[in-house]
Amino acid sequence: MSESAPRAPAPSVAPRAESIEDILHLVRTRVLLVALNILAIAMPIVCVALAWQAFVTGALTPTTSALCSWGIVFPLLRLFHSRIRFRTAALLLMTVLLLSAAMVAVRGGLTIGNLAVSVLLIMMSTLFFGRPGAIAALVAIILVNVTSGVLVVEGFVPPMAREMWDPLNGAVWVRQTFIMTLLGVVMAVTELYVVERLAHQVDVHQKLAAREREQRLALEQSERERVREREQREQAQRALEQSRRIEALARMAGGVAHDFNNALTVIVGGTEMAKLRRDHPEEVEECLNEVLRAAGGAADLSRRLLMLGRQHISTPRPTAIAGMMDRLQTPMQRILADDVLLELRPPAEDAVAMVDDTQLERALLNLVINAGDAMPRGGTVTIAWQTEDITGAPSLSDGRYVSIGISDTGQGMDRETLDRVFDPFFTTKSEKGGTGLGLATVYAFAKESHGAIDATSELGSGTRITIWLPEAPHAHSPSPSPFAAQTAAAAVPPGARVLVVEDRDDVRTSMSRILSHHGFDVIESSDGDGALRRLADDQAFALMCIDGVMPGLQTATVIERARELAPSMPVLVCSGHVQEELLRRGISTGRYAFLSKPFSAQQLLASVTQVLGSHGDPTVAVPPTQG
Repeated sequence: MSESAPRAPAPSVAPRAESIEDILHLVRTRVLLVALNILAIAMPIVCVALAWQAFVTGALTPTTSALCSWGIVFPLLRLFHSRIRFRTAALLLMTVLLLSAAMVAVRGGLTIGNLAVSVLLIMMSTLFFGRPGAIAALVAIILVNVTSGVLVVEGFVPPMAREMWDPLNGAVWVRQTFIMTLLGVVMAVTELYVVERLAHQVDVHQKLAAREREQRLALEQSERERVREREQREQAQRALEQSRRIEALARMAGGVAHDFNNALTVIVGGTEMAKLRRDHPEEVEECLNEVLRAAGGAADLSRRLLMLGRQHISTPRPTAIAGMMDRLQTPMQRILADDVLLELRPPAEDAVAMVDDTQLERALLNLVINAGDAMPRGGTVTIAWQTEDITGAPSLSDGRYVSIGISDTGQGMDRETLDRVFDPFFTTKSEKGGTGLGLATVYAFAKESHGAIDATSELGSGTRITIWLPEAPHAHSPSPSPFAAQTAAAAVPPGARVLVVEDRDDVRTSMSRILSHHGFDVIESSDGDGALRRLADDQAFALMCIDGVMPGLQTATVIERARELAPSMPVLVCSGHVQEELLRRGISTGRYAFLSKPFSAQQLLASVTQVLGSHGDPTVAVPPTQG
């Protein structure tokens, strides 16, 4: 069992960046607190200084005393700041500052102190309430100054002693300098805090952006590595699947060579006896029948070996399970050990599945190999099949299915192994070179065939794997062979001209002899160029039989050019190559009638007659099955 690939460590999650509103609220709160702290100390000192100066100059009146006591409001506001909401505290501070500006204007006119308080009020209103706060503060300051001027000019406010604002008085300069210093400290601290806070947030956002960029690059790198790892795993899976087929092929090689030698022995012996007993027709016919049966068996072996070593295009068709088991019984017994018995249990009525027979053969061989490997000390592999009505199954649609069960008497599997038995790359035979793809391939085949697969096992009681495949339509009322039906119904014109294009002299001669014997006018060509010259000289051919792979001009090119010369002439492709090899060479077996080599005289005649009877429609020219 291969270990799962290590996963890239997940990058750490960056802390969530503060929103703009959060940052603004924090800045406003801190500025409000700084302003309250400074004003709570500075304003009482300013008011005490004003009261002392008034007392020294003899101008300390009840009105001046009341105005000087206003400074106590700022410490009280700072004291109760934590008990009220930010917006309320900010409004109260702006109101107190506005009233302070009004008192300064009433008692001293438009002085530097009044201007400083006004600037501080506008700046804080803008910071706390934005553009509406700036506009409201500016309008309020204008109204306060205008109102104060009217009150002073019209005499509604008693005038303040001139000594309090006399520029020749040094105390006035000290007081004004002190007031400007305090207000300057408030504004400077406020602005510095705002700038530093914004700079800090910019730095934080830059670090967050850099970290997010690093995380994005790490994620992209991780994704690229994951894609590359998946591609490598898929490539390894394809390679291991191919290795699995080659392994099965190697295990069958000894038995296949034995079967081929047996077939050749029958063919050679039968042919020699037919020549020796030519004066006895009955014995000659018996010898030739033995030769044909042996050649058919050898042809079936070569076809299955060719499919086992290559990829195959899925072509579901009605497949009789009993006939397939008869063909596979000998190869299956070959790949099992001598102390393993193969037992077949057919049903009373044969089952016919709608499935690709080559892929089913490969799946059955995989399952038999696994069953044999599960019994190192010998045992029995049992294959049973039947037709079932399935309803309410979670992995199958309701309908009729053919179930094929392969069971062994091996050591069985525990629950953990059974749960992973169909996982790719999972194997219990790693020390023996197991790939972990055998059952995964069978699982994929069952799903692609619109079927299902299940495994049951217990330790010490063996394992049973069951495949459900859709039953072929009309499986219980088989119709006559399509070749037989169409051959009987088709009316082939006597002396129909057939162009045979084949590079092998013996094969071309055999095909020509068969067709000529049955009344066809056969013209031969050994290559594509010669065939095109024949068509250019005389286009009156009823059919062109052409080899799928030839040297020189490729078959696909010959067919296309022949269609230009004789558009209505049908084509029958005869080839011993599998379908994907023909597709690689540009020949689609779905566009033309196709006949697999090796074929018998009856199969060649049936295909030719069918193509001519269908007026060149390739969709009805189904290639005859081998075996």
